[in-house]
Amino acid sequence: MKIIDLYDTKSYFLMSLSGYTDDAMIKSFDTQLQKYTDEEKNKEEKDRRPICIFLTSSGGPNDSARGLCERIRLLGKLSDLTIVGIGSVMSNGVNMLLTVSRDKRYITRDTVVMIHQTRGQYDVHLPGPFSANTEIINELNTNHKHCKADYVLMCRKIASATGQDLSKIKSLVRTGHYMYGQEAVDQGFACALLDED
Repeated sequence: MKIIDLYDTKSYFLMSLSGYTDDAMIKSFDTQLQKYTDEEKNKEEKDRRPICIFLTSSGGPNDSARGLCERIRLLGKLSDLTIVGIGSVMSNGVNMLLTVSRDKRYITRDTVVMIHQTRGQYDVHLPGPFSANTEIINELNTNHKHCKADYVLMCRKIASATGQDLSKIKSLVRTGHYMYGQEAVDQGFACALLDED
């Protein structure tokens, strides 16, 4: 795939998702998708333009990222969909990239791809009665179990989408791992570097 092809608006509908994977990105996605729907709704399915998403993200909240991943997955069932990672695709941005099949994932030469374990930060102050403190501690334990379950699911998704061994992915995610351009392609996160010629 060549960069020049993607900017041909007669051949592709280009969407851009850039920034934090939050509610603002969801709104941007929905707005751009509405424009696509308005422009393509009267066409036969075979005549609809394929969609390319340019993705740049350092990640963000899990809930918003799940919503974005599901939107991308569903859109891929309705249209020919390609994602190109540009600049940085990190954390939950990687989950978005991996939502489409490997042959539909590209990155640019200098793009950094980063995977890591789910993180949580809790500032806990327990001044109240023991019973109230116990409830707070139980809630923290529940959140911790949820993070562990997220870690397992994320590792399985990455291993499945990249073709890498699950134990290798668990190790990389646990410690945090950065890849640049061709290394990310070699590790299965994209099918190829985007052709800049």
